[in-house]
Amino acid sequence: MGTWGHGSFQNDHASDWCAKLRTSAEPAALLVATLTTRRTESDEERLLAAAEVVAAARGKPAANIPQSVVRWLAQERLTVDTELEALARTAVDGVRGGSGLSRLWEEAGELADWRMIVDDLALRLRA
Repeated sequence: MGTWGHGSFQNDHASDWCAKLRTSAEPAALLVATLTTRRTESDEERLLAAAEVVAAARGKPAANIPQSVVRWLAQERLTVDTELEALARTAVDGVRGGSGLSRLWEEAGELADWRMIVDDLALRLRA
């Protein structure tokens, strides 16, 4: 796993996904597809990045959101409807409630640190 931190954007899968988002002709469709796919730890890393984009588009960005995503959001002016908000909340709750990704962080002895980041994301999606 190419991970350098607990944050939602601090891994290779999220970084690659963000690059794909910035060049997507249909970013809303990519967000929906990402938020509804959860099979592997790498899918869950992408899902958390997508949920962070939804939170940021709602005016609740993470402190460590990449500047490339901030610039993209300012340029794209992504509209987040109630369906997309609900998908993001449900997806994050699924990862928080028990997932391959949470098991990896638990095995690494860093579940509490990772969980704090994901709990913060869940709160920002509900605010």
